[in-house]
Amino acid sequence: MRFINGPIPESRTFDPVTAGWTPLRTPDARRFVVVALLCTVPFLLAATGFFLDEGPAWRALFRRQPWSLPGFLMLLAALVPVHELIHALAYGCGLRSPNLVVGFWRQRGIPYVLCDEPLPRRRVLWMLAAPFCGLTLLPLLAVPWLSGAWLSGVLFFSLLHAALCVGDAAACLRLLRQAPADARIHNQGWQTYWAVPKDVNAN
Repeated sequence: MRFINGPIPESRTFDPVTAGWTPLRTPDARRFVVVALLCTVPFLLAATGFFLDEGPAWRALFRRQPWSLPGFLMLLAALVPVHELIHALAYGCGLRSPNLVVGFWRQRGIPYVLCDEPLPRRRVLWMLAAPFCGLTLLPLLAVPWLSGAWLSGVLFFSLLHAALCVGDAAACLRLLRQAPADARIHNQGWQTYWAVPKDVNAN
């Protein structure tokens, strides 16, 4: 695993531009940011609604169990790092792989994880969807057995995390619409490229 402080670096293993790979069409950056923010609003409003609606129950829980407030704050702080860790694990290349890149672009507040090698489209789609499955959908399985502050807590964190997955969902849609099912996917900086195995030699 390599740690990068700054934007996604150029690939050290493969140059899809020289190899003639096809770049994914990208939306206008300003328009994408506006649409992404608008898509997060319903999830954030719903999460806030659950939190405020159960405010008295939350306060009672925090008073009754002193560890619950620090635990709540720790869960909030861990949400993004755990999200990125699930991305890293879902690549399936192993956390010790030198091709696994974990970074944070401080100027834009953007964390990222990528695997610096051509990968099948299905694996990239799974990598993008894995945090949503693990941190939004999976906790909802416990809802029938919860009530009060615990129920609102699960719903709050699930909805809050769903808001974090808007960018992943957009990337999934771009891959599904533009890259064939048998394509290999590779990044060069922030640009994503694809090619089918019969056109290039990529493992």
